[in-house]
Amino acid sequence: MVGGNGIEPLQRAIRAAEMAGKQFRVMCHIGSAPGNLADLLDLLRPGDVLTHAYSGAGNNTVQGGRVLPAALAAKQRGVIIDVGHGGGSFDYTVCEPALQQGFGPDTISSDIHAVSINTPGYPTLPWVMSKFLGMGMPLEEVVARATPSPAASSGSAGAGHAGGGAPPTWPSSTWWMGRSTSWTPGTTGARARGSCTGPDRAGRPPYGRPPLPVPFLY
Repeated sequence: MVGGNGIEPLQRAIRAAEMAGKQFRVMCHIGSAPGNLADLLDLLRPGDVLTHAYSGAGNNTVQGGRVLPAALAAKQRGVIIDVGHGGGSFDYTVCEPALQQGFGPDTISSDIHAVSINTPGYPTLPWVMSKFLGMGMPLEEVVARATPSPAASSGSAGAGHAGGGAPPTWPSSTWWMGRSTSWTPGTTGARARGSCTGPDRAGRPPYGRPPLPVPFLY
């Protein structure tokens, strides 16, 4: 997206946020990021957001099976690590070692939009959450990172929970955990997970929005 400008756009965005006031933060989208990813990560401040954190597009937060020290340092100083699944910004070969090495997400998000919803990744929020269940994250943590954690990180700490007097911001869901196969662009192959790629109980096709007969292709 930034062409040959390297990390200069991020440096300018941070300067603009600092000029606007202490409450303003920056969200940085990575995925085949330019230059040395560590240089980019070192610029992010506490409260800034790193999204597409588990992208496998290249120049990833996990390289050679190990999380970059700069990525771990960013998380430790308070940079918010966000999933931002989208149509192709998630890779099990990045996310699984990241979880094992302490680089888990602070917020689980779908990055759903008119293009991504028509990709094989089909990033509805329950679908994305189910992937983290399948990787062993406890249900309570998955729900927290998709509801009150994003609310708190965006300055809406009173939202995203179902306690007494809470605003109705979280719909109820029924989880169906069965043995199935899920596939995400950029991974090394299909994985057995608690999410469904075959037609669901309502007869909807395994990808995209009805009545699309085939997966969306870029």
